[in-house]
Amino acid sequence: MALGDVLEIDSKSVAPELIADGATYIGLESIGSGGSLDESICVSSGELKSAKFVFDERHVLFGKLRPNLGKVARPTGSGVCSTDIFPLLPSNRLDRNYVAHFLLLPSTIALAASRTTGVNLPRINGSILKSFEIPLPPLPEQRRIADILDRADNLRAQRRRALVQLDSLRDSLFFHTFGAGIDVPSGTISDLLSLRSGKFLPASAMNSGGDVSVYGGNGVNGTHDQHLFDSPQIVIGRVGAYCGAVHVTTTRSWVTDNAMVVGWDLAVFERDYLAAALAKANLNQFASQSGQPLLSASKLANVAIPIPTLDLQREFGERMTYLDGVRLRHQDHLVKLEELFASLQHRAFQGEF
Repeated sequence: MALGDVLEIDSKSVAPELIADGATYIGLESIGSGGSLDESICVSSGELKSAKFVFDERHVLFGKLRPNLGKVARPTGSGVCSTDIFPLLPSNRLDRNYVAHFLLLPSTIALAASRTTGVNLPRINGSILKSFEIPLPPLPEQRRIADILDRADNLRAQRRRALVQLDSLRDSLFFHTFGAGIDVPSGTISDLLSLRSGKFLPASAMNSGGDVSVYGGNGVNGTHDQHLFDSPQIVIGRVGAYCGAVHVTTTRSWVTDNAMVVGWDLAVFERDYLAAALAKANLNQFASQSGQPLLSASKLANVAIPIPTLDLQREFGERMTYLDGVRLRHQDHLVKLEELFASLQHRAFQGEF
């Protein structure tokens, strides 16, 4: 069944001067890939300068600009949205939740991306979207399928929220252990640490079947069959968008020249504390701002690092190890949930359950 046979693109618009004060506004930036939606933006009368489409809780919002991003959402109330978004209104033969999941299928997103026009701002035409074929079981079956997918998706969302909360807890732990009210000595990076660049590794040498993790400024970039280090290292991103990003490597690793390797005195610092302290120092602020951002040892020379007692550092490290274990279990569970959801998505629209 063609989408156009069971839904319409509701292009009813409202002039900017007629948009009510306090109206909910949805732009493309309000819709996340995968169906998330921020409905918190309210606009004042006269704030918007061009006509907008009208939507309510009956619609599915579909981002027609760059549809490869999969910006599909189900609003919970009424408001106005950018004209780069199609408000789709299902007929009484089509369940809103069911069609939203269909539009979020990787195969549907790929199809939409392949049917766009425009090079710099690729958009999909409404008539093209309405030509897409959608399986159309009876409404009770549509609702059952959507309910299964919603439940699975909710489990993924809960696990992601748990990971965010764990990351927040890590920050809170550092502040609680070393924050306000705790008077400790400090020293500068130039006095306490050594910083040296990693070693260049061509992209062709990565992912060649080795089991050694290759680290750059943004974390693991690939694998290699040789290693530079046989113990965990602290690395700091030194080039580009990841200037100042801090990572702790796996036991055996290669560090590229996009990062600096930190050396420290084991009688002064514990690794987990030092990595957290460097991350808290917000090292990105010291990168050069002309051209591509760049960090060097000289730019970080005068950054102060607090030096708490080793006992306090070890206590922090033990707690971090516990939190890392909890986070790893949550991350593993999320991977399994992602696999389950992908399987359910595929089966749902193949008539397999």
